[in-house]
Amino acid sequence: KIELLKEKRTSLINHVVTKGLDSNVEMKDSGVEWIGEIPSGWDFVKVGHYSNVVRGGSPRPSGDPRFFNGGFIHWITVKDITSKKGKYVTNTLSKLTKEGMKQSRVLEPETLVLTNSGVTLGVPGILKIQGCINDGSVGFLDLSEKLERDYLYYFWTTQTELLLEQQSGYGQPNLNIDIVSNVKFPLPSKNKQQQIVEYLDKQTEEIDTLI
Repeated sequence: KIELLKEKRTSLINHVVTKGLDSNVEMKDSGVEWIGEIPSGWDFVKVGHYSNVVRGGSPRPSGDPRFFNGGFIHWITVKDITSKKGKYVTNTLSKLTKEGMKQSRVLEPETLVLTNSGVTLGVPGILKIQGCINDGSVGFLDLSEKLERDYLYYFWTTQTELLLEQQSGYGQPNLNIDIVSNVKFPLPSKNKQQQIVEYLDKQTEEIDTLI
């Protein structure tokens, strides 16, 4: 039952992010096989045109006490993002020192992040803390006024398996900034994005509670 609920959750998000909430709307071909048709009033755009995609940074050498296991700032690793409950990253397993922070990338609360390496590639999260992300993740800064952050979050949740499939042919799966920036996604009006986010928040919370 849990597996079925997880599948239902994934297919629900996938459907709503690509088809919208109105089943009677006129459709057009997106030109991308796995997406198929999207509502005719929607745009089909590249992530990099609507946000500034930045790579995290890991202090080197790894484990150096000058940088790691300090108490200065949260150290947001891939594990912290993939093991979160729900959308939000609220805590981290470890922290950096002040020197470690200087060799990483600091992100502010409410920033959308995405894991970009390893077998847990393509998992999104929204920060509720200030912290540094390592080079296994990217952040999305300067979002366009036309883009709702949580809508992009839900879009990325539909991409996880697809991105893994595409990258696994290269040995250790990895997404660079160019790959992430060039991913195309369906974009409705801001108002419709907000409606979709509200709907999915409610639906996914109910499914998560059942699980």
